[in-house]
Amino acid sequence: MTQHPQELPILATERVLLRPLVGTDAIGIYQYASDPDVTPFLQWETHQSMEDTLEFLAKVLQTYDDGMPGTWGIEWKENNTIIGTIGFHHWRTLHDAVEIGYVIGKPYWGAGIMTEAVKAALGYLFNDLHMNRVEAICCVEHFASERVMQKVGMRMEGVMRNSYRIKGAYRDMKLYAILQDEWFAQQGHGA
Repeated sequence: MTQHPQELPILATERVLLRPLVGTDAIGIYQYASDPDVTPFLQWETHQSMEDTLEFLAKVLQTYDDGMPGTWGIEWKENNTIIGTIGFHHWRTLHDAVEIGYVIGKPYWGAGIMTEAVKAALGYLFNDLHMNRVEAICCVEHFASERVMQKVGMRMEGVMRNSYRIKGAYRDMKLYAILQDEWFAQQGHGA
């Protein structure tokens, strides 16, 4: 049975660091969270002010203080700015399963950066936390998010009809998942 990590490690990829957020990350978060092009398929509302961002950041920092961290900032190494987040949701510790969610700013779309970051997070979840299953969901029309799931080796398991209310409308969501043995097989080694 997998337990929540007590603290998130810093993970480095070629172009980004996955690291715990800090108070000074508010400006970077606000830049992507306030962009309506970034948020149409996300469960949270577009940030209208820095106050919205500070409220989000306070919640994340509180999870760290409570010993239940679940959100990494994605730091662009080139300028040490937070350009997105990756978070864990719906831990099912008895089943060694978790859902992962992510968002990245528009200037970083289409360059494989989120795929790189999600692969790092999956490596941590499977190698270090010994998860058996990692899931992700997206609105059926959110093709960019779906493509990330496919590129990291997740398989679509179905469509959950009208399963989330997003921006005032019920939305059909695609469910993707990858199992530990599938992850290890694609990485070229056994469990």
